Formats: sequence, structure tokens, C-alpha cells
Amino acid sequence: MRLRRPLALAMATALAVGLWAGGASAAPKPGTVTGTVDRSTGPLAKKLTAGVVATPLFKGASVAGQRVTANRRYSLKLAPGFWLVTANTWGRRGPVESAELVQVKAGKRRAVALQATPTAVIMSVGKIMDPTNTWDISQVVDVEMAEAADNAPCDYIVAVDRQGRGYQEVLKELRLNTTEYFPAEVRSAARKALASQAGTRPQYRLEGKFTALSEQLRGTTSGEFRLVDTKTGRTIWKDTISTRDGGSRTVGQLLAGAVSKAICGAPIAFSGNIKSTVTVDGADSTWTVNLAAVFVLSDGGEKPNFYELVYDIASLSGTVTYHATDAQGCIVDATYDGSAFTINNGSVTLRVFPDGRRTYHLNGGVGTPPVPATFRCPNGGSTINIPLATGYLSDENAPWTGPTLAGTYAGPWNNPLAGFTGQTGFQMTASWTLEGQAEAP
Repeated sequence: MRLRRPLALAMATALAVGLWAGGASAAPKPGTVTGTVDRSTGPLAKKLTAGVVATPLFKGASVAGQRVTANRRYSLKLAPGFWLVTANTWGRRGPVESAELVQVKAGKRRAVALQATPTAVIMSVGKIMDPTNTWDISQVVDVEMAEAADNAPCDYIVAVDRQGRGYQEVLKELRLNTTEYFPAEVRSAARKALASQAGTRPQYRLEGKFTALSEQLRGTTSGEFRLVDTKTGRTIWKDTISTRDGGSRTVGQLLAGAVSKAICGAPIAFSGNIKSTVTVDGADSTWTVNLAAVFVLSDGGEKPNFYELVYDIASLSGTVTYHATDAQGCIVDATYDGSAFTINNGSVTLRVFPDGRRTYHLNGGVGTPPVPATFRCPNGGSTINIPLATGYLSDENAPWTGPTLAGTYAGPWNNPLAGFTGQTGFQMTASWTLEGQAEAP
């Protein structure tokens, strides 16, 4: 390869977009959120009025609330930004909550019907082994997960595990009931049951093992658990959960809470580390990056086929190194260590699909200020200042259940920089671990 200084200069120029910063004008005009809430039922419906509360996702704005009268309508004046609007109504077994994340725009009016009809995530409990790896005790965990679903921050359903023997026996019996040997009403009911089973295919499967299991309700109990995407087979969440005094029931409750948050949680920010290596086909040159990054929620809303939240870079720091050798045997090395990066499309995009799938996409390019680059050639050497540039990327719709984004990517950089042709020229390997934050750092 001939060492091309214009390449680095052009890459840095194409990346010079600047850090994302969220600014707000003085005293912005509020927006209006209106809608209806679900009808209250049960013995408390007439004694206690329903209500709506709006909680800001960022600091600097106060909580807004309103009681809801018999017409079940509400109207809230809110400052521009993201709000979690929660309706509190009453059912036969007590209070019922439904909520939606709403983007309020200055001077705009938006109708949101909080009628507790979010798409349910469907999961199942697979094989959970005892400490001797002899007995499958998944029934204990299945019961705890089903009970926890009533109080989870979003709807999810614990379905029968499709890989289990019991499920296969049920399907066999239903198929038999659709044959001509049974009355018409039995065949019809069996066909409806089979259609219902086809529509409740779990997106996630909980698996694992207990490493210590108390035989009583009290005592040291612990286990290693993971949540698996049933379509791809990838482990998208795992954790070790234990209790010194509580037994398997307590571990089951802790596990249910952790999985509920993993399925339902949408954090305000992500922070963590990103590493990547970028090379160019046919060229002996490599860019490597090791970054500490913070992504803060910046945009979101309904799309034609999914709900989307976008997180932009709020801060970035770390190192970028460059190494190359040209056809004349000249070697160049340069390193940048700091936080003065230019950013190109630095974002994390979360999506929730109608079937309950939750995915993310991490992407971005970074450029540095000019840094000293050392040239070592057979006939001498020199030092000049050049900017560096590289990038990072995940798969387009990587499975996510939160609160952690963690994964690897190996393949072409699918968004090459302006001025460079061919989407297979840049080859990348990348890894990242980003923890979801309850509040923006």
C-alpha cells in the first residue's frame, strides 16, 4: 500500500459533525397531551377516582398530575421533552396501571389513549436443573415468573415451553382431536386451540441451573440463569442470583424481577465501553479504538412497523491508534488519547416490534484532532500531524432485553465515509458493553 495522507484527512473531514448537545430555548411553549384512560371496575371504582401522572425523563421539570372524571378524559400541559404518562385506574383485584412514553413538542397537541393494551412479550421457562444436574425443577421457576407478570413494568406472558415433553404431548392430542373420528364441535375446538398455540410462540426462553438449593423454605440458595432468543439461539441476558436465607422461592422471586426488568426496561441512558478494529481490503493499515461512551435518550416515537427510541452520544473519551506500512517499507504510527472527538451518526437505536421483539442498533464513526504521526522509512524518518478516524457497528437488529447492550460484530462497515466507494472496503471487528442507566449521567 502507498501511504495516503489525504485518506486520513478526508476521513476526518467527513466525520467533523460535532458532539451532540441538547439545548433548549428560554421558557419554551408547552405542549398538550390528551386522551382517555381505561374504565375502572370493581368495588373501588366509585370510591376512588382514577388519575393520570406525567413524570419527566430528564431533570429540570416537575411532575404533572390530574384526576380523571367519569368521562375518563385527561389533558395535561407539559414542557417539551420525554415524559412517562401513567394512568392509575381500578380493577376487581385492586389498582391497575398503564403507561406510555410520550414525546412532547412545543405548542403541539398529541392524543394518547392509555387503555392498557400494550403488546405482550411472550416467554417460556425451559430446563432448570438441580445442583446435581439430575432433576428439572423448572415448575418452581415457572410459577414465580407467572405470578411476577402481574406486577411487571410491561405486559409479558409466561407460555408453555415448546421444547418441553408436555407441550409436544398436548399438540399430539389436539391434532388427534381434529380427525374425522371426533364430533364436529370437538374438531372445531381443537383447530382453534392449535391456531391459538401457533400465535403464542415465545420470543424468549429462560434456562439455567441451581448451584445450591435449600430443601426448606429457608437457607442458602443460588442459581445461574440466562434468557435465550428462541429464534436465533443467542443468550441475551444472564445473571447469578442467590440468597442466604429464603430458599428457592425467594430466588425465584428475585429471578422473576430481574427478568421482568430485562424484558421491559427502557433506560434513560447507556454508558460503557466500545472497542473496534477497522482495516481496509488490500491495504496494510489498521485503526483501533477503545472508547468510554455515554448515550442519552434524544428522540423517539411511533414508526409504521415498530416503536423506536434513539440515544445520541453525550460524551466520549478514549484512544484511537493507527498503524500502516506502504509499498516502500515505510511504517507510520499515530495515537490519540482524549475526548475531543468529532462524531458521525453516533447513536443507539432501540425498537419494539408488534410481535414483542426488542432490538437495538449501535453505530458511529469518530474523528480526532491532528496528532503527531511518526514515519520510519529505510532511508530515514519524519513526524507530521494528521487526524485519525475509525468507527464501530453492531448488527442492524440485534436482540435486546436490557438493561445491558453487549455483543460483537465482524464484517463490512455498511456506512462508508463520503468520498469512498464500495461497502466491502472497510472490514471491522467490534465489541461493546453498555449498561442501561435509570437516570442520565
